[in-house]
Amino acid sequence: ERVEIQFFNKADLVNFYVEDYNHDTLISAKELKVSFKIFELFKKRIGVNRIFLNDGTIHLHRDSTGKEMNLTELINNFKSPDAKPDTSKSPFSWHIDLRALELLNTDFRYLDDKTHTDMKVFVPSCDVALNKLSIDKKIIDIKSATIDGTRVTVDLMKRVKTVNNDSISPIHFMAAGMTVKFATLALTNTNFRMDDHNNDTIQPKGMDFKHLNISNLNFFAESGIVTEDSLLANIKRMTAKERSGFELQNLSAEAFVSNKNITLNKLHLKTSNSEISNFISLRYSALNDFKNFMNAVAIKADFKGTALSLKDLGYFIKNISKVEHNKFFLSGEIDGKISALKGRGIEIRTGRNTIFRGDFDTKGLPDIYETSLNLRIKKFATTIDDLKHFYPDAKLPENLYNLGTINYTGSLDGFLTDFVSNGKFVTSIGSATTDVNFKYDKKRNKASYNGDLALNEFDLGKFLTLENMLGKVSLQTKISGGGLTLESLHAELDGNISSIYLRGYDYKDVAVNGYVLKKSFNGSLNIHDPFLDMSFDGKADMSTKIPEFNFNANIQKASLKNLNITKDSIIVAGKVKSDFKGSNLDNMTGKMELDDVTITRDTTQSYIKYFTINAKLLSAEKKEIKINSDFLEAEMDGNFTLKDLPKAVIAFSRYAFTKDYSDTTKIAPQDFTTDIRIYEPGNLTQIFVPKFHLIRNSHITGSFNSVEHQANIQASIPEIQFDRYNAKR
Repeated sequence: ERVEIQFFNKADLVNFYVEDYNHDTLISAKELKVSFKIFELFKKRIGVNRIFLNDGTIHLHRDSTGKEMNLTELINNFKSPDAKPDTSKSPFSWHIDLRALELLNTDFRYLDDKTHTDMKVFVPSCDVALNKLSIDKKIIDIKSATIDGTRVTVDLMKRVKTVNNDSISPIHFMAAGMTVKFATLALTNTNFRMDDHNNDTIQPKGMDFKHLNISNLNFFAESGIVTEDSLLANIKRMTAKERSGFELQNLSAEAFVSNKNITLNKLHLKTSNSEISNFISLRYSALNDFKNFMNAVAIKADFKGTALSLKDLGYFIKNISKVEHNKFFLSGEIDGKISALKGRGIEIRTGRNTIFRGDFDTKGLPDIYETSLNLRIKKFATTIDDLKHFYPDAKLPENLYNLGTINYTGSLDGFLTDFVSNGKFVTSIGSATTDVNFKYDKKRNKASYNGDLALNEFDLGKFLTLENMLGKVSLQTKISGGGLTLESLHAELDGNISSIYLRGYDYKDVAVNGYVLKKSFNGSLNIHDPFLDMSFDGKADMSTKIPEFNFNANIQKASLKNLNITKDSIIVAGKVKSDFKGSNLDNMTGKMELDDVTITRDTTQSYIKYFTINAKLLSAEKKEIKINSDFLEAEMDGNFTLKDLPKAVIAFSRYAFTKDYSDTTKIAPQDFTTDIRIYEPGNLTQIFVPKFHLIRNSHITGSFNSVEHQANIQASIPEIQFDRYNAKR
């Protein structure tokens, strides 16, 4: 519309317009002002103090072959058709020196038909001070640049996909061969949007690298170099927000960015939930690898004083929503892709009590149950509360809470549900050393294990919630079985129990070889305790309502008082063979045999050659007990309970000898007959009743019915001595 030129001084163009060879806008502006410092036409040298462009438009277009650009074609049109190519110099031989550039409301567009990329940049305000501009050498040296309110949109247009075709093309920071340097650069209030129209579906959660939308981007950097495919800068401050909700509150680093690498040294990165320090590098083949971050992007990092929230990681990684509430404080070096990651010199803290120090190699993340683990642990501590907080869906037995704080040193190799532990556990209820293969079926909530186990002062009673009968255990054994609770416990044991606290006594030196199922044991025991020397072979099942026993035992010595079985000092030795059910004589069915039994009480000793007791049910309300020994034969059958018999006898006596007696005592009915023959018990009676000195060659028969208040006793007792009393027939 208007051109004003003062040669060698200035040039002003108002509302000017330049077309490309397709008659599309190449360059237009409401106002262009150029202030010259030097203008030497014949030397092809121009010095410019300042260029001012207002409401400008610059549209660059490359064709589908990638060989022709509209700006290049325009320049070639000014050349003489007869001119020969000058191969001795670069195509552009003018020397241009520009000191300042100011842009207002300027619109840039670069349309690349070859890569199907349409990039638009709108710059409301831009001030640039330059040290050097060399078009022929393709160098731009910027002293300072301030750009405010820029809006950048990149559209990756639809194209035909091929087998190896990646819809996200490599990003070029500059034209080929061009280098831009800057001393200081400030981008403020910048917005960036990129959409890949080959995939119109936007991910509902997390960062979608095919549809990025970044707002409030502020960037302050020094000492930068930008080339065609890389950017190097000292970032002083960077902030941004992304559509997904991810917010970068601050980033400072010595940065290197390329089409295959992002490296941040002297890093300090802060988000709404995390703070990362020191060094991190991301390596990839193409930008499109970020859509498969887990498997395609390699990380190399050296963390110091870092707090990492899995919520932030969830913006980049899918399927971690169940654990994204966790936050980790870490230091150390990691290397590799998330799906195959290794760490060295790592320290990780999380929860209230969890800490890890050591090295690791993992493969298979983010599926925690399909991830192989190789851990070399200098220290690991946690609690069941922390584990449940980390993964709330984990189904863990309640009795694991009894372990308190769990400490571990050693190695773990395998998977979370199938691993080998070779190390030492220290818990609030004792310690354990393991070389065990542990397996856990999370669907059925069942655990199994196989290997070598050593317990040291481990409170097995508290762990199995059997504190009323079982206490601390120290052992070394081979173990193969499963179950973490008493109800699920099943294990084969072959080892030695150095101590076990059972019903108030700490047993020592127990060799065990057998199978434990819940509260049952089937196998052999050899005990060489100071107060119990015996061998046991068979089964003892306490898991049913009525216990079952089928075993042979050879007792060399059993000090019953020391074992907290009796209050009196009684020592027993002998052989036992049993096959019965029951916890007492009232519910007992089956047979027990004693042979070569010696019983000592204080200074009194007695010998029993054999003793057999046989009990069986004759009907629903009738049973029979038979005793056969070298000193006694006895038989009792009918409906009776030995527990209630003394009460029934007392009630009968009151009824028989007390006038107008009314019996209100609730006692099970007693209706039985008995036949007892006593031969020569010797001083056995004094073992049980010290004042009972003698009874022999006696025969006692009788019957008793508590309901009918009837009793009949016939006895033949030649002699009996009790305390100072002696009666003879």
